[in-house]
Amino acid sequence: MKPRLLTLLFLWASIFSVCAEDLAPSDFASYTDYLAAVDAKNAKCKRIKRSDYGSVEAWRNSLASAGCSLRDDERENWHSEVYYIDTLKVTTRTKTGGSDCHTGGIHKISLKGQISPDSSFAMERILQRLPSCRSTDGHLIKPIVVSMNSGGGLLSDGYVLGRLFRENEITANIQAGEICASSCAVAFLGGTKRIVEDNGVIMYHAPYFTGENVYGKRDINCEVGEEALNELNAYYREMTDAETGDRLFERTMWYCSAEDGWVVKGGSAAELFGIATEK
Repeated sequence: MKPRLLTLLFLWASIFSVCAEDLAPSDFASYTDYLAAVDAKNAKCKRIKRSDYGSVEAWRNSLASAGCSLRDDERENWHSEVYYIDTLKVTTRTKTGGSDCHTGGIHKISLKGQISPDSSFAMERILQRLPSCRSTDGHLIKPIVVSMNSGGGLLSDGYVLGRLFRENEITANIQAGEICASSCAVAFLGGTKRIVEDNGVIMYHAPYFTGENVYGKRDINCEVGEEALNELNAYYREMTDAETGDRLFERTMWYCSAEDGWVVKGGSAAELFGIATEK
């Protein structure tokens, strides 16, 4: 599925999550009428403001009476922001951490799309603006969670992003039904804490060069040289341990393909091989 189409689907999903659960296309003469009804209901619900009511309970009762539902951002006081960086979409959700946090707040970030040289630059800037929840002595209380859904990109960018994760003590996450492949899988290893949810997929393959063969078709060459291979193995060891890193490198080198690789699915298998830090 193309990134632009994914973006459109995401936007529609976020619209429907506001207050249109009881509306269905089958209830209307046309899909255009249905969308108009959704817009009208959303506008009505947005007019029911918390500031107009003396208590949260009264506000919620008014919403329920009008057939409106609370968005997650409103329910938990999350503030969301979206960054479009080339073909990568970065969504941040943040809220204050309460009395537990002497500094910083609670942050969740999702990465969807291709990892590029701009990705690590943008993530570094974003993380500078979102300080983690820490105690008075600087101890990390609630790490930033980064959910990853990407087919990858350049290997060098995966290294940079992974080391940025480790430096900031990020919890890397692959959500159920999503995939993190190629340089995304490399970056994932940088998480201090690494979680692969049930049905989450991570895939590794050998590094390669791309070009065109004599027939004008895309050609993949995995003869990248000993230096590049040693760098990959050293990174795996750095982010895990010697035994896990060597095993992961050996399995990675079985696959020289942009579409195929060593696939690990779910938290139990990922933890078994040392890719995830927990089930």
